[in-house]
Amino acid sequence: MRIFFGINLTIDDVMDGECLSQIKDQFRKHPGIGERLTIELTKNQEINDFDKINLFIDEVRKFGCKVAIDNFGTGYTNFEYLLKIKTDFIKIDGSIIKNIDHDEHARKIVKLMIELAKTLGIQTVAKYVHSSDVSKMVNSIGVDASQGFYFDMPKPLGA
Repeated sequence: MRIFFGINLTIDDVMDGECLSQIKDQFRKHPGIGERLTIELTKNQEINDFDKINLFIDEVRKFGCKVAIDNFGTGYTNFEYLLKIKTDFIKIDGSIIKNIDHDEHARKIVKLMIELAKTLGIQTVAKYVHSSDVSKMVNSIGVDASQGFYFDMPKPLGA
């Protein structure tokens, strides 16, 4: 069984050439690992150099790596990111997902996010899926994947 996994990197990490160098070294030491990895770009600041971000993405994709925009829909993660970052996934923030089963406004917003992402060829992940009702709702409006306590609790690596 192949295990797929993700790591979170801040914009500072991605902008640091040493980080890219270390990641590429690991890809070379462990052939095939890049094909199982998704790098999640976390929101910690505004992006001022999208070219450098996309250069990083191009380099990790050479090893089969996927890229996600984490916590999409809150903070600095906005629709400009979809224009300027070559992402494979958007991970819709849990603050928008958590009440989707009884908040019609949240449901409409998530549905529009999913439709937009599909139009752009980007897959969607619903975060904070914590109940059967939330899981059924995000599936019914077309999310590609879900994560949250409903499926399993976080575990240390190797557990």
